[in-house]
Amino acid sequence: MRILLPAVAALVLVGCSDPPTVHCGPGTFQFEDVCLPVDASIDSTAIDTREDVTGEVPTEVGAEADASLETGGDADALADALDTDAFDAEDGATDAPDSAAEAADVGPDSTAETLDAASDSADADTFEAPPGCTTASVLSSSKVPLIEAFPLETGILVVQQDQVRLISRDGSPLKAVAWPRLITAAALDSGRLIVVDKAAFRVVSTVDFSTISETFTADTCTLAAVTSKSRLVCLTSSASETPLLTYDLKTGVLLAKSKLYTSAQTLRPVPGTDELVAAYYANLVLYSVTSAGYVTTVGTAGVSDFYGTIAVLAFHTPTDHLVTPNGALHQLHAPTCFPGAGGGGCLPKDGVLGTLATGERFVGLTDDGANTVYGLVEKSGGYYCETGCTLQQIDGTKRVVVSQKTHTISSMRMITSFRRDPVCNTILVGHQRQEPGTLEYSYRLTALDY
Repeated sequence: MRILLPAVAALVLVGCSDPPTVHCGPGTFQFEDVCLPVDASIDSTAIDTREDVTGEVPTEVGAEADASLETGGDADALADALDTDAFDAEDGATDAPDSAAEAADVGPDSTAETLDAASDSADADTFEAPPGCTTASVLSSSKVPLIEAFPLETGILVVQQDQVRLISRDGSPLKAVAWPRLITAAALDSGRLIVVDKAAFRVVSTVDFSTISETFTADTCTLAAVTSKSRLVCLTSSASETPLLTYDLKTGVLLAKSKLYTSAQTLRPVPGTDELVAAYYANLVLYSVTSAGYVTTVGTAGVSDFYGTIAVLAFHTPTDHLVTPNGALHQLHAPTCFPGAGGGGCLPKDGVLGTLATGERFVGLTDDGANTVYGLVEKSGGYYCETGCTLQQIDGTKRVVVSQKTHTISSMRMITSFRRDPVCNTILVGHQRQEPGTLEYSYRLTALDY
Protein backbone atom coordinates (compact mmCIF):
# COMPACT_ATOMS: atom_id res chain seq x y z
CA MET A 1 0.00 0.00 0.00
CA ARG A 2 2.35 2.61 0.74
CA ILE A 3 5.13 3.82 -1.48
CA LEU A 4 5.96 6.83 0.68
CA LEU A 5 8.46 6.84 3.48
CA PRO A 6 9.52 10.01 5.30
CA ALA A 7 13.05 11.28 5.50
CA VAL A 8 15.00 10.00 8.47
CA ALA A 9 17.95 11.28 10.44
CA ALA A 10 21.27 11.03 8.65
CA LEU A 11 23.22 7.87 9.26
CA VAL A 12 26.98 7.47 9.49
CA LEU A 13 27.90 5.16 6.65
CA VAL A 14 30.70 2.71 7.12
CA GLY A 15 31.95 -0.05 4.92
CA CYS A 16 30.86 -3.61 5.54
CA SER A 17 33.84 -5.89 6.18
CA ASP A 18 34.11 -9.33 4.64
CA PRO A 19 33.18 -12.22 6.96
CA PRO A 20 35.93 -14.69 7.88
CA THR A 21 36.25 -17.72 5.67
CA VAL A 22 34.55 -20.80 7.07
CA HIS A 23 34.58 -24.16 5.31
CA CYS A 24 31.05 -25.49 5.62
CA GLY A 25 30.19 -29.11 4.99
CA PRO A 26 27.51 -30.53 2.69
CA GLY A 27 23.98 -29.36 3.43
CA THR A 28 25.13 -26.12 5.07
CA PHE A 29 25.97 -22.58 4.08
CA GLN A 30 28.12 -19.86 5.57
CA PHE A 31 26.48 -16.95 7.40
CA GLU A 32 28.86 -14.57 9.21
CA ASP A 33 31.40 -16.95 10.79
CA VAL A 34 29.14 -19.97 11.35
CA CYS A 35 27.57 -22.71 9.22
CA LEU A 36 23.79 -22.99 9.03
CA PRO A 37 21.65 -25.84 7.60
CA VAL A 38 20.07 -25.26 4.20
CA ASP A 39 17.89 -28.34 3.87
CA ALA A 40 14.72 -26.73 5.16
CA SER A 41 13.74 -24.56 2.21
CA ILE A 42 10.07 -23.98 1.34
CA ASP A 43 8.52 -26.98 -0.36
CA SER A 44 6.61 -25.62 -3.34
CA THR A 45 4.44 -28.77 -3.53
CA ALA A 46 2.85 -27.72 -0.27
CA ILE A 47 1.12 -24.82 -2.00
CA ASP A 48 0.09 -26.50 -5.25
CA THR A 49 -3.48 -26.94 -4.07
CA ARG A 50 -3.90 -23.45 -2.62
CA GLU A 51 -6.31 -21.21 -4.48
CA ASP A 52 -4.90 -18.35 -6.60
CA VAL A 53 -1.24 -19.21 -5.96
CA THR A 54 -0.34 -19.66 -9.60
CA GLY A 55 -3.13 -17.55 -11.03
CA GLU A 56 -3.71 -13.81 -10.88
CA VAL A 57 -1.66 -12.24 -8.15
CA PRO A 58 -3.85 -9.91 -6.10
CA THR A 59 -1.65 -7.23 -4.74
CA GLU A 60 -1.81 -3.74 -3.41
CA VAL A 61 0.87 -1.22 -3.92
CA GLY A 62 -0.58 1.96 -2.55
CA ALA A 63 1.21 4.93 -0.98
CA GLU A 64 0.76 6.14 2.60
CA ALA A 65 1.79 9.39 4.15
CA ASP A 66 2.77 8.58 7.73
CA ALA A 67 5.56 6.00 7.97
CA SER A 68 6.56 6.69 11.56
CA LEU A 69 7.49 3.24 12.80
CA GLU A 70 7.11 3.03 16.55
CA THR A 71 8.82 -0.27 17.17
CA GLY A 72 8.84 0.05 20.92
CA GLY A 73 12.27 -1.45 21.54
CA ASP A 74 15.69 -2.22 20.22
CA ALA A 75 16.68 -5.19 18.11
CA ASP A 76 17.60 -7.36 21.09
CA ALA A 77 14.27 -6.73 22.75
CA LEU A 78 12.53 -7.54 19.49
CA ALA A 79 14.39 -10.80 19.13
CA ASP A 80 13.27 -11.78 22.62
CA ALA A 81 9.70 -10.76 21.90
CA LEU A 82 9.60 -12.76 18.68
CA ASP A 83 10.26 -15.98 20.59
CA THR A 84 6.73 -15.80 21.99
CA ASP A 85 3.66 -17.22 20.29
CA ALA A 86 2.30 -14.72 17.81
CA PHE A 87 -1.45 -15.20 18.10
CA ASP A 88 -3.83 -16.70 20.66
CA ALA A 89 -6.12 -19.45 19.49
CA GLU A 90 -9.15 -17.27 20.17
CA ASP A 91 -7.98 -14.86 17.47
CA GLY A 92 -8.64 -17.51 14.87
CA ALA A 93 -5.04 -17.62 13.68
CA THR A 94 -2.87 -20.64 13.04
CA ASP A 95 0.44 -20.34 14.86
CA ALA A 96 3.50 -21.57 13.07
CA PRO A 97 5.56 -23.62 15.52
CA ASP A 98 9.13 -22.41 15.90
CA SER A 99 10.40 -25.40 13.97
CA ALA A 100 7.98 -24.74 11.12
CA ALA A 101 8.91 -21.08 11.01
CA GLU A 102 12.57 -22.00 10.83
CA ALA A 103 11.85 -24.54 8.10
CA ALA A 104 10.07 -21.87 6.09
CA ASP A 105 12.83 -19.33 6.48
CA VAL A 106 16.15 -21.16 6.39
CA GLY A 107 17.71 -22.15 3.11
CA PRO A 108 18.63 -20.73 -0.26
CA ASP A 109 15.02 -19.67 -1.01
CA SER A 110 14.89 -17.33 2.01
CA THR A 111 18.36 -16.10 2.90
CA ALA A 112 20.44 -13.36 1.29
CA GLU A 113 21.82 -14.99 -1.84
CA THR A 114 23.83 -13.16 -4.46
CA LEU A 115 21.89 -12.16 -7.59
CA ASP A 116 23.19 -14.76 -10.02
CA ALA A 117 26.65 -13.28 -9.63
CA ALA A 118 27.66 -11.25 -12.69
CA SER A 119 24.28 -11.34 -14.44
CA ASP A 120 22.20 -9.96 -11.61
CA SER A 121 24.25 -7.15 -10.07
CA ALA A 122 26.52 -4.30 -10.99
CA ASP A 123 29.29 -2.74 -8.92
CA ALA A 124 27.74 -3.75 -5.59
CA ASP A 125 31.10 -3.41 -3.85
CA THR A 126 31.18 0.36 -4.40
CA PHE A 127 28.28 1.08 -2.04
CA GLU A 128 29.01 1.87 1.57
CA ALA A 129 26.26 1.07 4.06
CA PRO A 130 25.81 0.47 7.78
CA PRO A 131 26.77 -2.99 9.07
CA GLY A 132 24.13 -5.57 8.20
CA CYS A 133 23.06 -3.93 4.94
CA THR A 134 23.44 -5.74 1.63
CA THR A 135 23.00 -4.46 -1.91
CA ALA A 136 22.34 -6.13 -5.25
CA SER A 137 21.31 -9.22 -3.29
CA VAL A 138 18.21 -11.38 -3.08
CA LEU A 139 16.85 -10.99 0.44
CA SER A 140 13.91 -13.35 -0.05
CA SER A 141 12.86 -15.89 -2.67
CA SER A 142 9.83 -18.16 -2.72
CA LYS A 143 7.33 -19.70 -5.11
CA VAL A 144 4.58 -18.14 -3.03
CA PRO A 145 3.47 -14.71 -4.35
CA LEU A 146 5.03 -11.70 -2.64
CA ILE A 147 2.41 -9.13 -1.63
CA GLU A 148 4.45 -6.37 0.05
CA ALA A 149 7.66 -5.56 1.89
CA PHE A 150 8.03 -2.87 4.55
CA PRO A 151 11.35 -1.63 5.98
CA LEU A 152 11.33 -1.21 9.77
CA GLU A 153 14.07 -0.10 12.12
CA THR A 154 14.46 -3.69 13.28
CA GLY A 155 14.34 -5.45 9.92
CA ILE A 156 12.15 -5.94 6.88
CA LEU A 157 8.58 -7.21 7.01
CA VAL A 158 7.89 -9.53 4.09
CA VAL A 159 4.22 -10.25 3.43
CA GLN A 160 3.65 -13.31 1.25
CA GLN A 161 0.37 -14.86 0.21
CA ASP A 162 0.65 -17.50 2.93
CA GLN A 163 2.64 -15.91 5.75
CA VAL A 164 4.19 -12.82 7.30
CA ARG A 165 7.95 -12.88 7.90
CA LEU A 166 10.48 -10.63 9.55
CA ILE A 167 13.98 -10.82 8.10
CA SER A 168 17.19 -8.95 8.82
CA ARG A 169 18.70 -6.65 6.23
CA ASP A 170 21.08 -9.35 5.07
CA GLY A 171 18.11 -11.65 4.47
CA SER A 172 18.54 -13.98 7.44
CA PRO A 173 15.24 -15.04 9.06
CA LEU A 174 13.99 -13.66 12.37
CA LYS A 175 10.35 -14.74 12.56
CA ALA A 176 7.61 -16.32 10.42
CA VAL A 177 3.90 -16.56 11.12
CA ALA A 178 1.72 -18.75 8.90
CA TRP A 179 -1.62 -17.26 7.85
CA PRO A 180 -4.92 -19.17 7.97
CA ARG A 181 -6.19 -17.70 4.67
CA LEU A 182 -4.67 -16.33 1.47
CA ILE A 183 -3.34 -12.79 1.98
CA THR A 184 -4.36 -10.28 -0.71
CA ALA A 185 -3.06 -6.89 0.53
CA ALA A 186 -1.05 -5.23 3.30
CA ALA A 187 -0.28 -1.75 4.65
CA LEU A 188 1.30 0.08 7.56
CA ASP A 189 -0.64 2.52 9.73
CA SER A 190 0.92 4.31 12.72
CA GLY A 191 3.45 1.54 13.21
CA ARG A 192 0.89 -1.25 12.91
CA LEU A 193 0.73 -3.81 10.13
CA ILE A 194 -2.61 -4.23 8.39
CA VAL A 195 -2.94 -7.65 6.75
CA VAL A 196 -5.92 -8.19 4.46
CA ASP A 197 -6.85 -11.72 3.47
CA LYS A 198 -9.74 -13.31 1.57
CA ALA A 199 -12.12 -13.13 4.55
CA ALA A 200 -10.85 -10.53 7.02
CA PHE A 201 -8.33 -7.87 7.86
CA ARG A 202 -6.08 -8.09 10.89
CA VAL A 203 -4.26 -5.31 12.72
CA VAL A 204 -0.92 -6.71 13.88
CA SER A 205 1.84 -5.42 16.15
CA THR A 206 5.12 -4.94 14.29
CA VAL A 207 7.01 -5.73 17.49
CA ASP A 208 5.85 -9.26 18.25
CA PHE A 209 3.29 -10.03 15.50
CA SER A 210 0.52 -10.26 18.11
CA THR A 211 -3.03 -9.57 16.93
CA ILE A 212 -4.46 -6.22 18.00
CA SER A 213 -7.81 -6.76 16.29
CA GLU A 214 -9.42 -8.80 13.54
CA THR A 215 -12.48 -7.93 11.46
CA PHE A 216 -14.26 -10.14 8.96
CA THR A 217 -15.06 -8.26 5.76
CA ALA A 218 -18.33 -8.14 3.85
CA ASP A 219 -16.54 -9.36 0.72
CA THR A 220 -13.04 -10.40 -0.34
CA CYS A 221 -10.73 -7.40 -0.68
CA THR A 222 -8.21 -7.52 -3.50
CA LEU A 223 -6.68 -4.04 -2.99
CA ALA A 224 -6.62 -1.87 0.12
CA ALA A 225 -5.37 1.53 1.23
CA VAL A 226 -5.33 3.37 4.56
CA THR A 227 -6.37 7.02 4.50
CA SER A 228 -6.13 9.59 7.28
CA LYS A 229 -8.20 9.02 10.42
CA SER A 230 -7.15 5.32 10.25
CA ARG A 231 -9.78 4.28 7.75
CA LEU A 232 -9.25 1.25 5.54
CA VAL A 233 -10.70 1.38 2.03
CA CYS A 234 -10.76 -1.98 0.31
CA LEU A 235 -11.65 -2.85 -3.25
CA THR A 236 -13.69 -5.99 -3.82
CA SER A 237 -14.66 -7.58 -7.12
CA SER A 238 -15.54 -5.02 -9.80
CA ALA A 239 -18.68 -7.07 -10.42
CA SER A 240 -19.89 -6.39 -6.89
CA GLU A 241 -22.80 -4.02 -6.35
CA THR A 242 -20.72 -2.15 -3.77
CA PRO A 243 -17.09 -2.69 -4.80
CA LEU A 244 -15.56 -0.23 -2.29
CA LEU A 245 -15.83 -0.87 1.46
CA THR A 246 -14.63 1.54 4.16
CA TYR A 247 -13.76 0.32 7.67
CA ASP A 248 -12.69 2.07 10.85
CA LEU A 249 -9.40 0.41 11.81
CA LYS A 250 -9.75 1.40 15.47
CA THR A 251 -13.19 -0.15 15.97
CA GLY A 252 -13.48 -2.57 13.03
CA VAL A 253 -16.85 -1.02 12.14
CA LEU A 254 -17.95 -1.06 8.50
CA LEU A 255 -18.56 2.63 7.83
CA ALA A 256 -19.83 2.58 4.27
CA LYS A 257 -20.35 0.61 1.08
CA SER A 258 -19.74 2.68 -2.04
CA LYS A 259 -21.40 1.95 -5.38
CA LEU A 260 -18.55 2.97 -7.65
CA TYR A 261 -17.51 0.80 -10.55
CA THR A 262 -13.75 0.43 -10.78
CA SER A 263 -11.25 -2.14 -11.96
CA ALA A 264 -8.26 -0.42 -10.41
CA GLN A 265 -4.86 -2.07 -10.59
CA THR A 266 -3.40 0.37 -8.06
CA LEU A 267 -5.10 2.09 -5.11
CA ARG A 268 -3.02 4.55 -3.10
CA PRO A 269 -3.77 7.24 -0.54
CA VAL A 270 -2.73 10.82 -1.17
CA PRO A 271 -0.41 11.66 1.76
CA GLY A 272 -2.07 13.40 4.68
CA THR A 273 -5.53 13.52 3.10
CA ASP A 274 -8.75 11.57 2.77
CA GLU A 275 -8.12 11.09 -0.93
CA LEU A 276 -7.09 8.08 -3.00
CA VAL A 277 -5.55 7.71 -6.43
CA ALA A 278 -6.48 4.71 -8.53
CA ALA A 279 -4.83 3.67 -11.78
CA TYR A 280 -6.24 1.25 -14.31
CA TYR A 281 -5.71 0.76 -18.01
CA ALA A 282 -5.45 4.28 -19.48
CA ASN A 283 -6.98 6.21 -16.58
CA LEU A 284 -6.08 7.95 -13.35
CA VAL A 285 -8.93 8.52 -10.91
CA LEU A 286 -8.95 10.78 -7.86
CA TYR A 287 -11.32 9.64 -5.09
CA SER A 288 -12.32 11.33 -1.86
CA VAL A 289 -13.55 9.63 1.32
CA THR A 290 -16.34 11.54 3.04
CA SER A 291 -16.63 11.97 6.79
CA ALA A 292 -19.20 9.16 6.78
CA GLY A 293 -16.79 6.87 4.92
CA TYR A 294 -18.30 6.91 1.44
CA VAL A 295 -15.90 6.95 -1.50
CA THR A 296 -16.77 9.53 -4.15
CA THR A 297 -15.16 10.30 -7.50
CA VAL A 298 -13.53 13.73 -7.67
CA GLY A 299 -12.25 13.45 -11.22
CA THR A 300 -10.45 11.37 -13.84
CA ALA A 301 -7.67 11.84 -16.36
CA GLY A 302 -6.63 9.81 -19.35
CA VAL A 303 -3.05 8.52 -19.43
CA SER A 304 -1.31 6.13 -21.78
CA ASP A 305 1.82 5.02 -19.99
CA PHE A 306 1.00 2.29 -17.50
CA TYR A 307 1.92 -0.65 -19.75
CA GLY A 308 0.18 -3.10 -17.44
CA THR A 309 2.57 -2.39 -14.56
CA ILE A 310 1.30 -1.50 -11.10
CA ALA A 311 4.16 -0.33 -8.85
CA VAL A 312 4.72 2.83 -10.83
CA LEU A 313 3.32 5.85 -8.99
CA ALA A 314 5.14 8.34 -6.79
CA PHE A 315 4.18 11.63 -5.18
CA HIS A 316 6.08 14.80 -6.04
CA THR A 317 5.12 16.02 -2.59
CA PRO A 318 5.87 19.74 -2.09
CA THR A 319 4.43 20.69 -5.46
CA ASP A 320 1.39 18.45 -5.11
CA HIS A 321 1.92 16.27 -8.17
CA LEU A 322 1.74 12.63 -9.09
CA VAL A 323 4.53 11.03 -11.14
CA THR A 324 3.62 8.40 -13.74
CA PRO A 325 5.75 5.86 -15.65
CA ASN A 326 6.75 8.22 -18.48
CA GLY A 327 7.89 10.86 -15.98
CA ALA A 328 4.82 13.05 -16.44
CA LEU A 329 3.68 15.23 -13.53
CA HIS A 330 -0.07 15.32 -12.93
CA GLN A 331 -1.38 18.03 -10.61
CA LEU A 332 -3.43 16.55 -7.79
CA HIS A 333 -5.29 19.62 -6.60
CA ALA A 334 -5.75 21.82 -9.63
CA PRO A 335 -8.06 24.82 -9.14
CA THR A 336 -10.39 23.33 -11.72
CA CYS A 337 -10.68 20.01 -9.86
CA PHE A 338 -13.35 19.67 -7.18
CA PRO A 339 -16.35 17.41 -6.51
CA GLY A 340 -19.09 18.17 -8.98
CA ALA A 341 -16.76 19.74 -11.54
CA GLY A 342 -17.32 16.88 -13.92
CA GLY A 343 -13.79 15.56 -13.72
CA GLY A 344 -12.48 17.33 -16.80
CA GLY A 345 -10.20 19.63 -14.82
CA CYS A 346 -8.73 16.97 -12.55
CA LEU A 347 -5.24 15.50 -12.58
CA PRO A 348 -4.05 17.60 -15.54
CA LYS A 349 -0.57 17.00 -16.88
CA ASP A 350 1.55 19.84 -15.52
CA GLY A 351 5.14 19.14 -16.50
CA VAL A 352 7.64 16.27 -16.64
CA LEU A 353 10.60 15.17 -14.58
CA GLY A 354 12.68 15.22 -17.73
CA THR A 355 15.21 12.58 -16.70
CA LEU A 356 14.14 9.89 -19.17
CA ALA A 357 15.67 9.43 -22.60
CA THR A 358 13.50 8.78 -25.64
CA GLY A 359 11.79 5.40 -25.36
CA GLU A 360 12.61 4.88 -21.67
CA ARG A 361 10.06 4.44 -18.89
CA PHE A 362 9.91 3.91 -15.17
CA VAL A 363 8.98 0.36 -14.17
CA GLY A 364 9.14 1.27 -10.48
CA LEU A 365 8.63 4.59 -8.65
CA THR A 366 8.68 5.75 -5.05
CA ASP A 367 9.69 8.86 -3.08
CA ASP A 368 10.90 9.95 0.34
CA GLY A 369 8.11 12.38 1.15
CA ALA A 370 10.51 15.30 0.79
CA ASN A 371 10.57 15.85 -2.97
CA THR A 372 13.11 13.18 -3.86
CA VAL A 373 11.87 10.63 -6.39
CA TYR A 374 13.42 7.19 -6.94
CA GLY A 375 12.78 5.48 -10.25
CA LEU A 376 13.86 2.23 -11.88
CA VAL A 377 14.38 3.05 -15.56
CA GLU A 378 13.97 0.44 -18.23
CA LYS A 379 16.26 1.09 -21.16
CA SER A 380 14.96 1.48 -24.69
CA GLY A 381 14.27 -1.93 -26.18
CA GLY A 382 14.67 -3.63 -22.81
CA TYR A 383 12.26 -6.08 -21.27
CA TYR A 384 11.95 -5.86 -17.50
CA CYS A 385 15.65 -5.16 -16.92
CA GLU A 386 16.98 -8.09 -18.97
CA THR A 387 19.40 -5.69 -20.64
CA GLY A 388 19.87 -3.59 -17.52
CA CYS A 389 17.81 -1.05 -15.59
CA THR A 390 19.10 2.19 -14.11
CA LEU A 391 18.00 3.11 -10.61
CA GLN A 392 17.84 6.90 -10.35
CA GLN A 393 17.69 9.25 -7.38
CA ILE A 394 16.02 12.42 -8.68
CA ASP A 395 15.84 15.88 -7.13
CA GLY A 396 12.17 16.73 -7.66
CA THR A 397 12.72 20.48 -7.30
CA LYS A 398 15.58 20.83 -9.77
CA ARG A 399 14.39 17.80 -11.78
CA VAL A 400 17.87 16.39 -12.17
CA VAL A 401 19.41 12.99 -11.44
CA VAL A 402 21.46 13.17 -8.24
CA SER A 403 22.85 9.64 -8.47
CA GLN A 404 22.19 6.49 -10.45
CA LYS A 405 23.37 2.93 -10.93
CA THR A 406 22.65 0.22 -13.49
CA HIS A 407 21.52 -3.25 -12.44
CA THR A 408 20.73 -6.33 -14.48
CA ILE A 409 18.02 -8.52 -12.97
CA SER A 410 17.61 -11.65 -15.02
CA SER A 411 14.15 -13.02 -15.78
CA MET A 412 12.36 -10.25 -13.86
CA ARG A 413 8.69 -9.84 -14.63
CA MET A 414 5.95 -7.91 -12.83
CA ILE A 415 7.03 -5.65 -9.95
CA THR A 416 4.75 -6.07 -6.94
CA SER A 417 6.46 -3.82 -4.39
CA PHE A 418 8.86 -0.89 -4.67
CA ARG A 419 9.92 0.90 -1.48
CA ARG A 420 12.85 2.89 -0.17
CA ASP A 421 14.72 1.55 2.86
CA PRO A 422 16.08 4.67 4.61
CA VAL A 423 18.26 2.63 6.98
CA CYS A 424 20.39 1.10 4.22
CA ASN A 425 19.71 3.80 1.62
CA THR A 426 18.50 1.21 -0.86
CA ILE A 427 15.36 0.42 -2.81
CA LEU A 428 13.54 -2.82 -2.00
CA VAL A 429 12.15 -4.31 -5.21
CA GLY A 430 9.63 -7.12 -4.91
CA HIS A 431 9.08 -8.83 -8.24
CA GLN A 432 7.94 -11.91 -10.04
CA ARG A 433 10.68 -13.95 -11.71
CA GLN A 434 10.29 -16.49 -14.48
CA GLU A 435 12.53 -19.44 -13.81
CA PRO A 436 14.96 -19.86 -16.76
CA GLY A 437 13.87 -22.47 -19.28
CA THR A 438 10.50 -23.06 -17.60
CA LEU A 439 7.02 -21.58 -17.33
CA GLU A 440 7.27 -21.51 -13.55
CA TYR A 441 7.54 -18.34 -11.47
CA SER A 442 9.11 -17.39 -8.19
CA TYR A 443 8.90 -14.15 -6.23
CA ARG A 444 11.95 -12.26 -5.04
CA LEU A 445 12.76 -9.31 -2.85
CA THR A 446 15.96 -7.58 -3.95
CA ALA A 447 17.85 -4.66 -2.42
CA LEU A 448 19.31 -2.27 -5.02
CA ASP A 449 21.58 0.73 -4.44
CA TYR A 450 21.81 3.89 -6.47
